[in-house]
Amino acid sequence: MSSAVRAGFKVGIVGGGAVGTLLAYALNASGVVPYIIYRDNNKKQKRLEKGLKILIRDVARELGSDKEYRIKAHHVTYDELPEKFLDVVFIATKAYDFKDALLSVLPLLNDSCIAISCQNGLGSLEYLERMLGKERAAALILNAGVYEVDDVTYVLAGYGRSYMGQRCRDASPKLGEVAKLLHLLDVRVVKDVEGYRWLKLIVNSAINPITAILKAKNSIIIEDPLAAKLASKTVLEGWLVSKAAKINLPRNPLVELLNVAYHTRDNYSSMYQDIIKGKRTEIDYINAAIVEVGRRVGVRAVINQVLTYIIKSLEASSQSVAED
Repeated sequence: MSSAVRAGFKVGIVGGGAVGTLLAYALNASGVVPYIIYRDNNKKQKRLEKGLKILIRDVARELGSDKEYRIKAHHVTYDELPEKFLDVVFIATKAYDFKDALLSVLPLLNDSCIAISCQNGLGSLEYLERMLGKERAAALILNAGVYEVDDVTYVLAGYGRSYMGQRCRDASPKLGEVAKLLHLLDVRVVKDVEGYRWLKLIVNSAINPITAILKAKNSIIIEDPLAAKLASKTVLEGWLVSKAAKINLPRNPLVELLNVAYHTRDNYSSMYQDIIKGKRTEIDYINAAIVEVGRRVGVRAVINQVLTYIIKSLEASSQSVAED
């Protein structure tokens, strides 16, 4: 067990959705009981009454053979923790809720607390750096497929290696301790987190909107030839934008696309889940963000723009149905 755990690392998770639940599961495996912090007291009470669980799916087995794990966590609202209480905080909200979540949790961070952004796309890490400085801001590039069954149940449908890092010259040694706490998810600390961030951005720009439009699991990307062709062209376009922006990707994004689609083939992408539930998607932080960076560096990202328009239309219609 790491020295950080023995010293009583106090770890907070803002957001008790799919990502927050997965992080709590991984932390439990290292002997850490995190504080899951809620804005909604009703959701907190539901978790206190019913508990929180994650189903670990082995896609090689038949459905129905999932292993159930009960999450151990302190379920609290922001006002239930003392100031300067947390040593590490993961902000696991949706990208569009990130700013409000960070502002709400700021009083709870001690002076050496590392805050870790877990959002899809661009924008969250940049805002975190502006608020705390680059030395206390980090990003977790989580490569895992998790989806919600109900308010207290989530399914882990596959994962690969994840990465964590900062955009400063000397990374905080605390990141290494945090990575050890997340050893279950095979988290590695990297120097050039920007390259890994963009690699995931480009892959998500294909998988997320295409699965949402086709209403299919991630496996559609490797099983349907036309979906695969569209995904590849989307990735190539994002790759051109990243090259023009002078981003050094750690791997070939076309290969990464196939690897991620295969390892999370039984998963429903977060964007697909948002559409079917009538919720707002993160398209502005993924495909639209690529379009905007492309505009700045002189590369037209037409496919990403079209996918943005389609998802925006689906989002509006699904929200309208949900309200009815």
